[in-house]
Amino acid sequence: MPRRLVLALVIGFGIILILALSAWILPGMLRPQQIEAPETEAVLNAQRNLPFQILIPAYLPFGFERATVAIRTDLEGPSSQEMVQLVYNHPEGVSLTLSEWLPAEGEGIALVDAASAGVRRCNCMCTDATLCSTTRLMTDSGPVRIRGETSDPAILSEQHVAVILNTLAPASGLLTYTTLEEVPLSAGLPPAEEIPVGENGVQEVVLVASPGGYTPVHFSVKKNIPVRLEFRILGNVGCGNELYFQYGANKTDFLSILNPGDSAVLEFTPEESGDFLFHCPHFIYQGVLTVID
Repeated sequence: MPRRLVLALVIGFGIILILALSAWILPGMLRPQQIEAPETEAVLNAQRNLPFQILIPAYLPFGFERATVAIRTDLEGPSSQEMVQLVYNHPEGVSLTLSEWLPAEGEGIALVDAASAGVRRCNCMCTDATLCSTTRLMTDSGPVRIRGETSDPAILSEQHVAVILNTLAPASGLLTYTTLEEVPLSAGLPPAEEIPVGENGVQEVVLVASPGGYTPVHFSVKKNIPVRLEFRILGNVGCGNELYFQYGANKTDFLSILNPGDSAVLEFTPEESGDFLFHCPHFIYQGVLTVID
């Protein structure tokens, strides 16, 4: 066999081998990896003398330094109760501050009902307006109240902070996310409320927007069975009177209510299984529809 032909075959085989290895190895190297939270040990040590369990976010955008999180336990909450503060930093200079405490009775709006739990603007929940600003968000997770604040909304947006607060969980055994695509839409929400099929063969649900959020905030319907959704509002909900409701990858409808006593109806048949977001225009109110086979 001519020497040039042998050399060409060797080179060709080498190229094929390199391409094959690249196709196998590189995707795993480039894909965001779900790993255990590196700040777990420090958080567990810090909560030993606290009357509540410290919660940490499962989701933090790529680049935030979890291992070097600053933890303070010498602070006081709005009613002088024990409070812990976690500060996560990013090389670009932005920081995320999470403050956690057990709210006193009558301290702001207590979101103890799972159906109304969710992220709210801090100035809607503080008894002292000087403690809050429009860049701060707050949520309740079980008995613990958490306030999240970004040092630079232009880099770490309010929408990202809302997702971060929706993924809070105990540190032990927590797996972390670094991209929004990894975070399930239903993260932080209660289990889906199953909507039954009525005698008329239609799945009927009443979706109510109130100052506490949507009820139900997470519900499921069966695929290929008609759905009748009646949208109502209760109380002062601001932009919550407008609803963008998604029930497919490219299927979204808009509902609007002008007066508190009115209602709007959407009838559709879900043809795709999965989780789909519904929300107000500014994403202050958010919920999830789950379509099951």
